Parts: sequence; structure tokens; C-alpha cells
Amino acid sequence: MKVELKGLSAGYDGEKVLNDVNLNIEGGFVGVLGPNGSGKTTLLRVISGILKPMSGMVRINGVDIHKANRKTSSRLVTMVSQDFTPMYEYRVIEVVKMAFASGSIFPSRDEDEKALAALQSLGIKDLSGRFFSELSGGEKRMVMLARALAQESKVILVDELELHLDPAHKKWISEMLKRTAESGRTVIAVFHDIQLASAYANRFVGILNGKVIFDEKDLKTSDLEKLYLSSFREVDGVVLPWY
Repeated sequence: MKVELKGLSAGYDGEKVLNDVNLNIEGGFVGVLGPNGSGKTTLLRVISGILKPMSGMVRINGVDIHKANRKTSSRLVTMVSQDFTPMYEYRVIEVVKMAFASGSIFPSRDEDEKALAALQSLGIKDLSGRFFSELSGGEKRMVMLARALAQESKVILVDELELHLDPAHKKWISEMLKRTAESGRTVIAVFHDIQLASAYANRFVGILNGKVIFDEKDLKTSDLEKLYLSSFREVDGVVLPWY
């Protein structure tokens, strides 16, 4: 599944956050890196179709995502963010089944099975009957990932899903995203944790001040130093910040 960005500029209230971004992504697990405020989340929001670009375009498999109807766009791309807050009390199984809302107005008989299978794939089927509002931050993120998997979109966008999680949950989610990419979907994930990105992603895009400053298959200390304006060292094959 090809994601193509051409001359993309976007922002809020007339102020640009992204400026003339050009990217071609076809499959794999892409880690997006950059300091706070660099435009990483804005990039995902534009690719998802949530935020309209000021100029340029986003095509997914040749389809202009900002001109596609909801049914088409949901089959192409879905975004897993940290800020999902339902207006009403929903159980976890109901949140996951929201993945099917843009399909038919008539629920299919296998929606429960698909939703439970997505939860099971993440090892959280036991949460299906609990209220979403009662879950921990980590559990909520796992549920949102399950919803994205149930939707079966070809492109999955992930916004710092690992933030504030313990090491075991970070590893588990990253492994699941890697397996998802290996199954044929395209995964584009914003990472706060550089080491985690390095361990699981197979392509790295660095964004600084709204511009792509590197697009590589391997993380280089020189690229990271330009990106974060800080020192890095490679220790036993692992790139680490050097304070």
C-alpha cells in the first residue's frame, strides 16, 4: 500500500506546522522521530484525512484521501491516537466495534467475533466487558490499537502509543505493530522512545521545524544529532543519547 505526500504544507489557524513535505512510503514499519512541536502529530493527522492540507496532497494507493468518502478512507487508513475520549460510557467491545461504523448501517453478524479476535490478538480479550473509562492509560491504548486492527485498514497511523507505558507494554505493542507491518499493512508510528523505534521500525523519518531532514533505513548518530541538537553515541550497536 503506497502512501504518497507531495508538496504537503499544513497547520492551524493559518500558521504552517508542516512545510513542503515530500514522502513516498510503500509498506513496512516507519518510525517518525523529532523534537516536541516539530510537526509529527500534524503529519499523521493530514495523512489520516482529519486535517486538510494548506497545499499539496496525500494519496494512498492513488486515492486522494481528502477527497475520498468516509467508507473509502476507513478502508485505506486509520489513526490510533492518545486522546480518544468517548462522550458516553462504552464497554471495550463496543469501542472496538466502532471500527465497523463506517461500513454498513446494518451491523453484520460477525462483528462481535472480529472485535473479540482483535482483542485476543493483543492478549486483552478479558477487558471486553469492562467500561473503557475504567481502564488504565496503557489498557486504553491497547484497546484503540485493537480497534484499528479490527478495522482492517491498509495503513495504520500511530501517535506515540508507547508514551508513559512500562517497558513490558512498550515491547508488546511494538512487537504487535511490527507483526502488523509484516502481514502486509503499512504502519507509520510517531515515537518518543528512540531506542524502541530503532529496535522495531525498518525505516526512519526525521522531522524538524515542519520539514523532513532525513529518511533512512538505518538510524545514524549524525542524523539524530541534527534532529535533536544533542549528542548521541552508538554503544554495542544501540544508538543512545549522550548527556
